[in-house]
Formats: sequence, structure tokens, C-alpha cells
Amino acid sequence: MASSEDAKKNGIMKPIIIIIVTFLMVPLLTVGIIYYADENFRYKADETLSNYLPGKLGDVFAKKPTKEEKDLLKIQIAKKYATYEDHRLVDKLKIIKSKDESLFNEFMILLNRENPSKTARVQETLRLGELKSDIYQQLLTEINVEQEETVDSLIEYYSSLNTNGAIKEIERTFNSGELSIELLPLVFDKLPVEQSALFLEGLNQEIKDKVEARLIPSKKAEIEKVIESNRLRNQELASLAEVYKETPLEELVQKIGSADQYNISELAKLYQKLPIGLAGEVLARVEDQEFIGNLYKAITELENLNTETSGLSNHLAASALIQQEYEKKLQELAQVYEKLPIIELASLVNEMLQTERTYKRHQLPEGTEIIFTQEQLVVDVLRRLKPTLVAKLMEELETSKSVELSKKLVTK
Repeated sequence: MASSEDAKKNGIMKPIIIIIVTFLMVPLLTVGIIYYADENFRYKADETLSNYLPGKLGDVFAKKPTKEEKDLLKIQIAKKYATYEDHRLVDKLKIIKSKDESLFNEFMILLNRENPSKTARVQETLRLGELKSDIYQQLLTEINVEQEETVDSLIEYYSSLNTNGAIKEIERTFNSGELSIELLPLVFDKLPVEQSALFLEGLNQEIKDKVEARLIPSKKAEIEKVIESNRLRNQELASLAEVYKETPLEELVQKIGSADQYNISELAKLYQKLPIGLAGEVLARVEDQEFIGNLYKAITELENLNTETSGLSNHLAASALIQQEYEKKLQELAQVYEKLPIIELASLVNEMLQTERTYKRHQLPEGTEIIFTQEQLVVDVLRRLKPTLVAKLMEELETSKSVELSKKLVTK
């Protein structure tokens, strides 16, 4: 029974002893770490312990040199070192530096006080020795720095060009050997991901494959994500262009007659998909010439990027001019129509609606035509007349003509 109770007591005492020992060890370890890490603390601790510890234990700390004594010893050693030959002093300092760099730095300061010229020679010898021992690392560092500078200058140069110009320059310098296959992927790794995607999409397949094979995997994944996003956006823009073919003109001008809803690159893709006559009608109503100039520039760059030579910008400019001239003619005719007696106006309109004759035909390059019929002309003129005058005109026309004309007036 007594044995059982002793076992219980021992079981209880063990954790208590462990806790007590832990609490005692933590501060002791902390003090020990500070003692060896902090020289000033060590000197003060030695002095205190030598005064308060009894007997031989106190003598151990009393025999340790004080900070002042150590500093005096360092000065004496430095004075002795200053008398050594340069090569012997260099050997001594190398040994000290390998064991205690802090002490080495102190000796260099003290030596400089004793003999500045000798210290300068020794420092140079030590420096050259370190360079020689690390010459390969130094050469590698220089190569990396030069490579980094080359990559940065290439990125700056390519970024100063338009997309098509940059792609052509990459292909030219690569094919001529000026730009190595080792350097080119580094350029793509460092370019912004959107720019990398545009350049990579435009490169010929052979160079593209070589670059992709050497890209950092994470950057390659980012670029592929942007390329896929661009592909989906292009599909979306193509679908929008089909919708816009049936959109009322004034609404269409609001949507694509400025860069408010789409960026200039997206607008270039939209205008490529629209009938040239409709696109010209939109641009004929845009007064912002800077916007038109930027649009034409973006379209031309897009064509060059896709190796197309349709000259769409020139065709759009011609179409817009045709539409402006047509609008001017409509305004002139509207003024004339307003002055005609209602019976004469009704007779004229009735005659023009009887035939499907062409009013004007404009031939653009590559078989593109813009045609205005007489029926279209009269409808467009009537849209510019006062509603009261149009209402009187409808009363003078035959019922069938009146109904047909009314529908055409509201369809556009």
C-alpha cells in the first residue's frame, strides 16, 4: 500500500520538477546568450560576478581581462603588426578575418592610425586577393548584369514601336543573328504580359515555338490566358458587328462614333466587320477628327499585323466623304422641296417612287460599291422636312404609296 502511495507521489512530483527546472533554465539560457552576444554586457557581468561570487569561482571572473585591458592589448598588437613586412601582415590579417571579421575590422582601424600608407597597401592586396579567388563569380556577375542591361534596352526599344513594327524588328534581328534564342525569351519574360501576348501572337510560328519552349512556365501560362481572352473577345466583337448592321444609325453613332464604349483597338476590329457604306455613314457624322485619325491608324496597324493589305482606312475615308457629300445634297434638296407647292411636291415624290433607278453609284477599290437609289434619296430628303409638311404630302399621295412611304420613313 505504502509502495503505491510513493509511486503516486513520484508521479506528481516529476511534472512539478520539470516545470521548476524549465522556469530556471529559460532565464539562465537567455542570460547566457546575451553574455556571449553582447561584449559590453559580458564585461559588466564579469566585473559583477568577480565581486559577488565567493572564493575561486569569483577569481575565475576576476582574472578575465576588462574591456579597457582588451582594447589596450589590441593597440599593442596593432603597433607590433605595423612593423611587419607587407606580405607577413597580409597573412596575419587573412587568418584573423577568417576567424573573426569584427576583430579584423578593428585591427584595420588601429593599423590605419599607426601607418596609413602601409594599411592602404595591405587593404589593396587583400582586395585583389579576394577578387582573384572569386574571379569566376565576378565574371558571371558581370555577364548577368550586361545581359540584364541588354534585355532592358530591348524592351524599351520594342515598346517605343507599334505592335507590328516591334514584331517585324524581333523577326529581323532574330533571323540576322543579332538577337539570340537565349536572349529573346528573357525579353518576353520581362515584358508586361499583355504586350508579350500581342508580340507572341504576331511572330511567325517557328520563332513563336522556340520562345514558348523557353519561357518561364508561370509567364507562359499568363500569356496563354491573355491570348485565349483576346480570342474570345474577338469572337464577341464579330457578333456585335452583326448586330450593329441592323442598328439605327443615330444609335450606332453613339456606340461606335467615339472611344467611350470600346477602346480604339476594339473599334478597329468592329469597323473591319461592318459594311463600308454603313461605316462611312457613321464616320460622316463624327466631328472628332483626332478620334477618326486614331481609328484609321489602329485599322492600318491591325491589317499589317494580320498581313492584310485591303487599305480599309482609305476606303473608310472615301466612304465618309461620299456620305458627307450625300448629306450636303439632301440638305439642299430639302430646302428646295420645302418651297414647292404641295401638289408639285406630291407629283415629284410619286414619280421618284415609281422607279428603282440609281441616283448615284460610287466605285471603291476591290469591287466595293456605294449606291444611292432615287427612292432612297427621296426618303432621306423627306426625313429632313418639317413633320407638318410631310403629313400634308401624305394626304396628296395615293393610299398605297402613302402607307409604303410611311413605313420607309420609320424603318431607318
